[in-house]
Amino acid sequence: MSIPVGDVTGVEFDRNTAFLRHTFLGLFFLLLSLVLTVGIVAAVYLGQVETRTDIAFAGFFGLFAVGGWNVTYGLLSRSNREVIDVYITTEERTHVLCGELADAEFVDACAELVDSDLPTTNRNPKLEAELE
Repeated sequence: MSIPVGDVTGVEFDRNTAFLRHTFLGLFFLLLSLVLTVGIVAAVYLGQVETRTDIAFAGFFGLFAVGGWNVTYGLLSRSNREVIDVYITTEERTHVLCGELADAEFVDACAELVDSDLPTTNRNPKLEAELE
């Protein structure tokens, strides 16, 4: 993608934390899923699930347990990636570029934008050390 420098009215940098591993939240869902699973299995094993209503509740909570295990896996198995979002504003529209903080070429290109004569804004103070 190429944007003429003369058309750029501003550049903004932001840190995107959506791709970070959320360990605390993952451990919370692990505990919740474990409690639901053990509770359902114990209730069935002890013979407390007898009526159709009890079976429906056990199935309903079983779906919550399966969903909890799925969320736990999703939160704890993803890679821990820090992403920089670059918003390049022109008179017509705003272009969004994204790149990993681990990508040296992308970080160098962002640092060149900061050092250029273009008006830049950093929305996240943690990025200042990386972009200098």
